[in-house]
Amino acid sequence: MKFNKIYTLGLSLLLGSTLSLSAQKEDKNIYNMERLKADNPWISSYNAAGLTFNRFSDFSLAEIGFQYDKGDFRNVIDPTSAFGTKILAESYRKIDKVYFYGKFAFDYIHRQNKSWSSVLDPYATPFFLADSVPGRQTLESYILDAGVGTTFGEHWAVGGYVHYQVASNSKKKDVRNTNTYMEFEIYPGVMYKSKYFNLGANFLYQRSTEKVTNKLFGEGINHEVFYFEGMWFYTSVTTTNNYSEDRNYTTNIYGGAAQVELATGKVRFLNQFTGKKADQTIWINHVQGQRGGQMERTTYSYNGHLDIDGDKFHHVIKGEAHFNETQGFENMQKSEIVDGYTTWTQYGKKNKNTQDATTYDVSYTLYRDRAMLDNLWNASAGVKGFNVENTYRLYPVEYSQKWENTEVYAAFNKNFQFKKGMFDCGIGLAYMTGDGTMLKVKSVSDEITGEDLYKQRTDLLQREFDYITADKFTGQLKARYTYFLNKEKGMNLYADAHATWKRALSGSFKDDDRTAVKIMLGFSF
Repeated sequence: MKFNKIYTLGLSLLLGSTLSLSAQKEDKNIYNMERLKADNPWISSYNAAGLTFNRFSDFSLAEIGFQYDKGDFRNVIDPTSAFGTKILAESYRKIDKVYFYGKFAFDYIHRQNKSWSSVLDPYATPFFLADSVPGRQTLESYILDAGVGTTFGEHWAVGGYVHYQVASNSKKKDVRNTNTYMEFEIYPGVMYKSKYFNLGANFLYQRSTEKVTNKLFGEGINHEVFYFEGMWFYTSVTTTNNYSEDRNYTTNIYGGAAQVELATGKVRFLNQFTGKKADQTIWINHVQGQRGGQMERTTYSYNGHLDIDGDKFHHVIKGEAHFNETQGFENMQKSEIVDGYTTWTQYGKKNKNTQDATTYDVSYTLYRDRAMLDNLWNASAGVKGFNVENTYRLYPVEYSQKWENTEVYAAFNKNFQFKKGMFDCGIGLAYMTGDGTMLKVKSVSDEITGEDLYKQRTDLLQREFDYITADKFTGQLKARYTYFLNKEKGMNLYADAHATWKRALSGSFKDDDRTAVKIMLGFSF
């Protein structure tokens, strides 16, 4: 794929439009993107009309970063190690009554010894190709985000977000998979403002496509290629010298969101309710109409944000819950010859697997403020987790499993300000406990137990279950030094470093760990 034009266009639009900004009265030297986003909860909603609640006129940054992670505590699909480079430009700006947001991001990641998945995200679909041969995979992605919001009249505001992402991935060892991915999202919205209540609503549309091509370049070695369809059940083929196989994934998501905010002086309580419906079709041969499965997913979400702004302390309580039901279907189809051409006729579909998932996250953050958007320190604590039930059906047998996970976490960050700069440091700790049932077999026939009747990679099932349900400890240290390049114009240079260490405390992964390090250099203005 040719991404150079996207890279040049995104960087020039975001940086070129902000480098010419005039000096502002507000003290942008103490700003950081995380604090600004926490100050306006509408920024994290789907409704861009909420940009009109920003209490700052403009802030922009440009970053380049490097990341590396390695360790034995990893899931089935994870690489043994990964090294990546990231470029980011992000900007908020107000011109008269119009509020703008823009973002450009580029990621380039080398993942070593990665196997067991030919799609970019096997948890986004129940059907995917895979092979057991570990190899280096290179992933590059480009993201362009844009948002605009404006007020008209005393009570109304409108806005919209657009998200566009393209990515390519390739494996460097047989069997080699290449991936071409595209994602487009658009969220137009409207808001009504009053003295005590703000009401918003918006439409959601998301579309993604991914083309996966598996090929064998070498000769003389046969490989087994798996087609998984839930809980690591599979069919497989043995490759020949001319082996080549495609899968095309097309996903469309429709939905809507409604926002209700109570605003009384220094107290704001924003609630967002979201519903989405996803339909995914996997094509083996789109021209002939041959399908490789279908997926339907229904999602309901709640996001709440309570904000209490005091003279010295700023309190933020956030909560979210997501409820997903996913169903995977096998296509009932038959190959026919029509007018000399091969075509596949669809006769229906059969439910093969179901997933019911609930995730939640509740947290409290306390900011000790020097002034608006300038905090001396902040501390946070929270709990999050998920409950997932998977079911796979092969009549007369039904297989099921369950994952449960609860995580308690806390973090503290301190800011020190000097004449020519400032220093931020922080620590984060988390403890996670897991439980569940790896595999439960239920049969409607007394003569058939389900054992050894269908092919299943129970070794992968066990490893995945042990990884997800393992008790684990996570620690994080981070530090940032900011140099005030030009205080009058709010220009800063900064260096940021994060180190995260995760260790398994139970199960087959006990005492295995994984370490991730991230370094960023940036310019804010």
